[in-house]
Amino acid sequence: MRKEPKVSIVTTFHRVLNLNPEQFYKDFSHLTSLYYPDYEIIVVSDAKVDLKFPKTRFLSTGKKLTGPGEKRDFAVPHAKGEIIAFIDDDAYPDRYWLKEAVRNFGDPIVGAVVGPGVTPPDDPYLQRLGGQTLQSEFCSGSTRHRFIPTFRQFLEDHPTYNFLVRKSLFLEIGGFQTTLWCGEDTKLCLSIIRSGKKILYEPAAIVYHHRRRLLIPHLQQIGNIGLHRGYFAKKYPATSREPIYFLPSLFVILFFVSLLLFLLFPIVRLPLVIVGVALFLLYFLTTLSKTDPLSAFIVSFAIILTHISYGINFIRGLMVKNLTR
Repeated sequence: MRKEPKVSIVTTFHRVLNLNPEQFYKDFSHLTSLYYPDYEIIVVSDAKVDLKFPKTRFLSTGKKLTGPGEKRDFAVPHAKGEIIAFIDDDAYPDRYWLKEAVRNFGDPIVGAVVGPGVTPPDDPYLQRLGGQTLQSEFCSGSTRHRFIPTFRQFLEDHPTYNFLVRKSLFLEIGGFQTTLWCGEDTKLCLSIIRSGKKILYEPAAIVYHHRRRLLIPHLQQIGNIGLHRGYFAKKYPATSREPIYFLPSLFVILFFVSLLLFLLFPIVRLPLVIVGVALFLLYFLTTLSKTDPLSAFIVSFAIILTHISYGINFIRGLMVKNLTR
């Protein structure tokens, strides 16, 4: 029986000393107690950190390398594992994360294995509502697998908050090679696909990903994602021109056209109100089956505002000539 490969977990921090110490220790404790026989943890930060954890090495890049892609590219040559496992600094793994993910590398066509980033059950209320918003089929559509476990499938794009890749492949394609702070994972995924390898989604390989709280932090994050996706639709069309990425912008256009018609033509006001109320009720009743009425009401509004924030910024991204961060 083949010995399970060594895994190097890589997590990066920006100015790590400014993190919430209580949250840091709580999340990091999950990394040090995984059900897997052979792994190491590499923490990459701007500043030197004097912390002691089992299986852990700390690397300092200085302020020169600030983006997560830059830090990960810096870390991988130092890794001793055959498999590199990326996880964000605001996430922590299920105990069986590596076990469930690594078993899929027995298939040589699989270059990377990814999994969902589930909302932690003990997150504060407004963060859990942010998670419920992202989990809604009316918000994330066919990308819901990023936020809840669904079914095994091959993907073309996935965030690197839960991302395992063969070290040899990572070095072969040159890693991230980007200073982008959001969407660096899209570039990596495209390089993997172009290499002839596949990206497998394993629903049992779970990490718990802290959400931004509703409403402003959530919308700021979504807006940044929309901005980068709009830019990628021009720069990386092979994986960033899926119809789902354009739908929020269509929603925004219809929303503002409807608002203009509402203001200019009294005859269409009642039909527009009926359509708007019906849409909101659809969101509300669907969400109500999973949570309490107040939460469903808030999430329904959050879905609408999420589409608007993403859609507007997606259009901005289409117009940006160059995006470096």
